Formats: sequence, structure tokens, C-alpha cells
Amino acid sequence: MNRSIKLLNYLYGFARHYWFLIIVAIISIFLYSAISSGRALLLKPFSDALGITFSDKGIGASSANQPSQITVPFESLIKGDTSEQTLLRIAVIFFAMTLLVVILGYIKEFLQEYITAKIVIDIRNKVCSHLMNLSIRFFQDKKSGDLLSRLTNDISITQGAIQFLFGDMIQQPLMILMAFGYMLMIDWKITLLIIVITPLLAMPMIIFGKKIKKYRHKSLVKLGDVTESMHQIFTGIKVVKTFQMEDKEKEDLDKEHRAFFRKFLGVVRAIALIVSTIELVGGILVLVFAVGAVYLIKNGRIDMPTAVTLMGFLFVVSKPLRIIGKTYGSLQASLSGADRVFELLELKPELVDAPDAGEMPAGYSSAVSELQPTIAGSNSPAQTAGYKEIMFDKVWFAYDREPVLKNINLSVKRGEIIAVVGPTGSGKSTLLDLIARFYDPTQGAIRIDGIDIRKIRLASLLNHIAIVGQEPFLFNASIRENIGYGRRDATDEEIRAAAKTAYIADFIESLPEKYQTVIGERGVKLSGGERQRIAIARAILKNPSILLLDEATSALDTESEKIVQSALNELMIGGSLKNELLSPIVGCNFTGSRTKSRTTFVIAHRLSTIQHADRIIVLDKGEIVEEGNHQALVQNSGLYARLHHPDSTS
Repeated sequence: MNRSIKLLNYLYGFARHYWFLIIVAIISIFLYSAISSGRALLLKPFSDALGITFSDKGIGASSANQPSQITVPFESLIKGDTSEQTLLRIAVIFFAMTLLVVILGYIKEFLQEYITAKIVIDIRNKVCSHLMNLSIRFFQDKKSGDLLSRLTNDISITQGAIQFLFGDMIQQPLMILMAFGYMLMIDWKITLLIIVITPLLAMPMIIFGKKIKKYRHKSLVKLGDVTESMHQIFTGIKVVKTFQMEDKEKEDLDKEHRAFFRKFLGVVRAIALIVSTIELVGGILVLVFAVGAVYLIKNGRIDMPTAVTLMGFLFVVSKPLRIIGKTYGSLQASLSGADRVFELLELKPELVDAPDAGEMPAGYSSAVSELQPTIAGSNSPAQTAGYKEIMFDKVWFAYDREPVLKNINLSVKRGEIIAVVGPTGSGKSTLLDLIARFYDPTQGAIRIDGIDIRKIRLASLLNHIAIVGQEPFLFNASIRENIGYGRRDATDEEIRAAAKTAYIADFIESLPEKYQTVIGERGVKLSGGERQRIAIARAILKNPSILLLDEATSALDTESEKIVQSALNELMIGGSLKNELLSPIVGCNFTGSRTKSRTTFVIAHRLSTIQHADRIIVLDKGEIVEEGNHQALVQNSGLYARLHHPDSTS
């Protein structure tokens, strides 16, 4: 129960932004309920006009000296001299009330749907924004299909809870209260008896409500598994088709759907039991009232029109009670969806800025080539000259318990090109991830000019870093949008200059739509080399002061590798984009002149591509086992030499 209240508070927290519209909706619901329920009051003057009475001989016409015992507000409006005129007035009043009900019903329905849609959008935006602030570790531990299911299926289900809170939760109880209010005006004794019995209708909701929430939560977990299966099939469709596993995948997906359906049936049964039981109790309530009314009429306590009116109000009450029973079951199911959604909002980011975090020691900004303020905020020349050193100080790191990196001590001067090599699983990629602060060291620290990078605002740090990986991610958007990603202010001239420096401009210009060409999901319409060069152009445009290259050419053929390597050389040795615009560098290599503004860490599968690096760091089982330039390491006949000549004997 406490969890349900907390979830409802979450929902009301999103709703408070629309308080004015909610107030208008509540007023329209109140008037709608009052007028809609009030139409039952016309039953008494209608019965009087027809002259209906009840005696030991049965139902028949009443005489003039047998008026109804109880008056209602509408009777003051019914002053016709004949029954026909009275019936006509009743019909006109009923039509006027119905017209008001229609208008108010439209207003309340429109506002309810409008508010619900806005809240659902706000929730989805809030959850997505929160998830983007979580660490890389979170996304590695979570199944993407489950996350997608929560952001789509579960939020859609949560919509049912919102509709209940700002619709039936207000409207149906108001309908019941209005009906009971009118009934008290007619005969308070009988009405009080009915009010005492009515809470019995809540018993089915209490009994089955918890089961609904439990079953629904389990079914949503299974639905997340279904979404994950579909996500894997579609993202790996080439592998599925290559190995002709379509039938196997269909069979597995069908199993997942059947498992989901079995859990969902528990929800359906519980909701059906609530509605059916309320219907049964409601029927018993009407039966008890009918027997009691007959007894009271025979004993002269009430007349027939009064009994008919009270019976009419009972039918008015029964409908909202049935709706409450059904929507309460839906509410419990919706709260299970809300629970899974708001679980994500309750997750705390693993990496957060320290309270005293400052700016990155200045390098070249992604937007301008001028130097940026330092952490200390001083503009003194010594501090605005940019960082001088990146240092790994006794760094240890473990994803779980087993250390991946062990006691890493490394000092890198600004402008150096550092190659990182080693066997598979030696910790090369992890080393680069720590520089970008995708993770924090388990022990030790990475420092820039002596400042722990945990004392630098993460956004400021990443503003000076560009990463090009083995499989660069491209969006299903235009080439221009992909190159300019992260630089919304980039001009067409800058985009073209970055593309030219990345050796991709000629290819782009050969396309019918040139830079506006949409490249498909993950750049599926491009070759591996073309995707890689667009990613390099994106990094060139950012103009980082720290460049991380993670086996950027290992997946390419020899011809593509040569072109991409030329583009990487341009990226590693180039200065600011402003200089590139004035005089683009063509055909340079490691041995040519380069600026000293950009520090590069490069992981290479082919050691021939990093022979001209300033230093080569050799990792083995998470430790630095060798360090030096290519020639020195080959002569040492150590691990690097064996990696360089794998066929040689030790």
C-alpha cells in the first residue's frame, strides 16, 4: 500500500504543472455528475403525471385525492393543468439537462485526454533524460529490450492510472454522492440503509486488487522479454538469415509470447471477478431494496412514485460502482507499469560531479579555438595555456571483483601520441574508457595537471574529448546531421571542411542528395570505410584536445584501411578547424609537422599503423609490462616483439 501511495504521488507530481486545467476539468466533472444524476428526479413527477399508484389490487391510476407524499425540486417547475402539458415540460427539461450533460461531457473528456497525454509525454521525457544521465555500466547491465518495453509498453499502461486519477476516480464517486444526496432529499431513512450496505461492493476490489497488481507486474516483465527478443532479432537479422535460424527465432518468440499471455490471463481473470462480483452484489442490493419498498408501500410509509424514483437512483448508482470496480482493477494493473517506470527514475547516477567540480584545464574548445578558463577560474597566462599533462596515478579498476587494470602509472604530455597494445582482454579499451570517465577508478586517480578528473565537471571534460571506435555509431539521419552531431552551430563550410579532411567529401558530393543523404539506421547504407570516415569527420569538427581511437581500422579491408588511416592521421596531427578552413592539410603523416595541442591515445590491432607513435604502452593482464617506441620495444624481444612477429619463437 505504501508503494502504491508513493506511485500516486509521483503521478500527482507530474500533474501539478497542469493545475488550472485540472481545476476546470474537476468543475466540469462536478456539474456533469450533478446534472446527469439529477435527471432521475424527473421520475417522480413523471409517475405523478401518469397517475401511477400501488395498492393491494396492484398498480393502477391514482385519483386526484391521492397525491405523492414526497416533493422534489423539479415539482415546482411542473405546473401544467393537464398530464399532457406536464409530460411535455418534463421532456423539455430532460432534453435541456441532456444538452448540458453533452456539452460538459465533451469538455471533461477533452481535458482528461489532453492532461493525460501531456503527463505521459512528460513522464517519457523525464525518464529518457534521467537514463541519459546514468553511467555506461547501467546500460551494459540492462537489456535494451527491457528498457524499450518500459519506455513504451509500461508508460502506455501507466496512462490507465492517470486516466483513472483524473477521470473515474473523481467522476464516479461524484455521481454516487450526488445520487445519494438526491435520495436523502426524498427519503433519508431508506437512503441511509442503502449507504450502510453499499460498502460491501468494495470487498471484491480489496480482495482481488493486490492479485491484479502482482500478476500485472509479472506479465510486464515477460513483455519486456518479448521486446528484448524482437530487438535482438531485428538488430541481428543478417546473422539470423545467414544461419537460416528464422524458424528457431519464431519458435522462441512464440514461447516468450505464450509465457507473457499466461501471466496476463491472471490479470484478466482478477478484473473480470471484480466486475462480476460487484454486479452480483449490486443485484442483491436492488433486490433487497425492492422487497423493502413493497413492504413500505403496503404499510403507507412511501408511495409508488417515490419508490420508483429511489429505484431509479439505485440504477444511477450501480453504473458508476461497476465502472469503479473495473477501473480499479485497471488502476492496479497500471500501477504495476508505473512501478517499473518510476523504478528507473529512482536510480541514482553512478558518476556525478563533485560539489566543488570546476572546468577542464583549457585546450581547444569544440566551438572556438580560443583558450577556456581553468578549474581555478583564473585568467592568468600560466593557467590559460591549456593542460600540460595527463597522469594515471596508481589506477586500479574492476567491473565486478576481478581487477581489469592493476596499478597503472603513466604520464602523458600534451600533444603526445600514445599507442596502447596488448593481447585481447588486457584492458586496453578500459584504459580509454577511464580517460573519458565512463567509469571511475576503483583505486587511484587520473589527473590532468595534478587535478583528479573527478574534480572536473563531466560535461567540461567530455567537451574536450572525441572518440572513434571500431564500430562507430551513426544515426538514421542525413550525412550533415551525423557529421555535425554535437555542433549544432556548425556552418556548411565547417561541415565540408571536416569531410574533406576526413577524405569523405568526394564520396558525399557524388551522392544525388549530397550532404542531405539519409544513411539509414547505424549507417547501414554505407560501407564500413565510409561510416568510419564520417565518424572521423565528426571528431575533426569537434576539434578535441584529447582524442581516443579504439581499433578504428581493425574491421576494414586493406584499401579502406589506407584511406581511413590517412583520415586518422589528419585528425591526430591537425590543429583547430579554423586553421583547416584556411589551409587544409593533405597527405601528412606522423612524421610530418603537427600541432602540439592534441593528445592522442590509440589502440591498434595492426601494429604497423602505430609504429610512428611517440610512445607505445604494452598491457598484459591489466598491467603495463613494457613502454617505449617501436624500435626499442622490438629490440627488447618482449611481448611487443612477439605481437609484432607472432610467428617468431620466443
